[in-house]
Amino acid sequence: MEKSPKPPHRFNIWSLVELDANSPGAPPAAPPALPARPLADLQHRTMQSIETRATTRPFKAKCVMPSNVNLSCTTTKVQPDWIDFAYGNRDPGFEALGIETRIGFELDFFGTVHGALRRKSEKGFSISPEIVYHEILLKKLLELHAEAIRFEEEKSNLDRLTARVTLRDPECIYQLIDGDRTLHRAKVVMLSHEIATLRTARIQRAGTRLLLGSNPGRTATVLRSFETGFTVKFDTMIEALSEDLKFC
Repeated sequence: MEKSPKPPHRFNIWSLVELDANSPGAPPAAPPALPARPLADLQHRTMQSIETRATTRPFKAKCVMPSNVNLSCTTTKVQPDWIDFAYGNRDPGFEALGIETRIGFELDFFGTVHGALRRKSEKGFSISPEIVYHEILLKKLLELHAEAIRFEEEKSNLDRLTARVTLRDPECIYQLIDGDRTLHRAKVVMLSHEIATLRTARIQRAGTRLLLGSNPGRTATVLRSFETGFTVKFDTMIEALSEDLKFC
């Protein structure tokens, strides 16, 4: 007698039961899915990042291809993925070029860049550099921004060193660090972030160490002396220079 064939499927009784997440044997609950960031938001952030790397500093450029074009121009804005130019001289050969034509330029500071012509107007034109030049342009732009930051820092330091004020109350006291700590009186006739000129009948020679003011006072060294006083250099610069500072 032949055996009856086995049913093709067996019921899983657990599939008929709704298990609570905390029930024994229940599979672990999947973590909630994080909301996907919209593609438009990512593109916007990327463009913002590129925009911060742009420069409007003008750089001279010369067309190097196609070979029948003799065009000189100046950049008005440089980004890794887009460059705007202003005409230097107009060239009939360039005027005949159509949008999307592949052209190349030799740019001051940036070097050779090839790309596609994207826009033309009466005042200038724009190209989109090929992808292989994006990283090169970005690196050069970062160098350019770093140079600008260094220049601003140097300018700020120079301004700090050259700033001078006249105190509203020029009266001051000082004492010699290596002396008997006698208080001497003088007048501060000029004050900068790191130098003070004192007017007094008691002249101190160059190299003398003293404490100017009190509570707590500032240590300094005499740089030079003259008939009506001497000049000192502070051990630490005065951060906030003001006419209202007091040294008595």
